Amino acid sequence: MADARIEENEVLENWKRAERDHFKYCKGIGSGEEKDSINPEHYLKFKITPEQYAMENQLDYDQGNVVKYVTRFKDKGGEEDLNKAIKYCELLKEFYYGK
Repeated sequence: MADARIEENEVLENWKRAERDHFKYCKGIGSGEEKDSINPEHYLKFKITPEQYAMENQLDYDQGNVVKYVTRFKDKGGEEDLNKAIKYCELLKEFYYGK
């Protein structure tokens, strides 16, 4: 029984460490230091990326996508991005309110 608790604590600590490392990495996104698919040009003009905002505010996947698509629609996907944001809003509405 004690071994199971030790293993569970190790898993939890590893998960927390990975989460902290990922968060530190994401804090660096938008600094202009790196240019890749995680840090596209259409987010560089903002103080923080949609991913940083979502993580800081503990948004779930659908909420984060709403933020992402609304943030970038003028610079990337236009009406298509707004339609994606609407779709994620509809999914949230259905999940939380059954509508």
